[in-house]
Amino acid sequence: MGEREGGESRSVGAFLVGFLLGVLVTLGGAGTFFMVAQRGELMRAREAMAQAEAARAEAERAREMAERARQAEERTRRAQGEAKKQAGKNGDKGKAALAGVRTLESAVKAYKITYGDHPESLEVLTKADGDKPAVLEERALTDPWGRPYVYDPAHKNELTGVPLIYSQGPNPADEKGHIRNWK
Repeated sequence: MGEREGGESRSVGAFLVGFLLGVLVTLGGAGTFFMVAQRGELMRAREAMAQAEAARAEAERAREMAERARQAEERTRRAQGEAKKQAGKNGDKGKAALAGVRTLESAVKAYKITYGDHPESLEVLTKADGDKPAVLEERALTDPWGRPYVYDPAHKNELTGVPLIYSQGPNPADEKGHIRNWK
C-alpha cells in the first residue's frame, strides 16, 4: 500500500499543480481581457474629452465673433449719430457726406463680421434679420445732395478688402469731387 499511497499522492499533487496552473492561466487571460477593456474605456473617455474641448473652443470663438459684431454695430450707430450731428452743426455737405460714407463703411464691416461676407447692396443693411434690428435707417443711404450713396462690392481696397463706397458729391459728373471711403 505504500507504493499505492505514494502514487496517489503524486497524482493528486500533479493534479493540484495542473489545476493551479490552469487557474493562473485563466486569471491571467481575464486580467489581460480586463486591461484591454479598461484601455478601450480610457481611449473613449479621452476622445469624448477632446470632442468636448473642441466644442468649448468653438463656442468661445462664436462668442468672440458675436461680441465683435456687437461692437461694430455699436460703432456704426455712433458714427451715424455723429454724421447727423455734423450735418446739422455746420451745414457743410462735404463733411456730412464723408461722415455718411464712414458710417456706411462701418456698417459694411459689421455685416461682414456677422455674416462672413460683405452685403450684396447697402439696402440689406436697412432690413431687420430675425431678432436683430436693422443696422441702418433707410435715410442713411442718401447723401446730403439727395442722391443714393454708391456701393461697389466688386471694387475692393487692396490692403483692407473693404468695398468702395462713395457720394457723387455736388456734381455727379465730376469724379474728382466724389467723396470716397478710400482712394
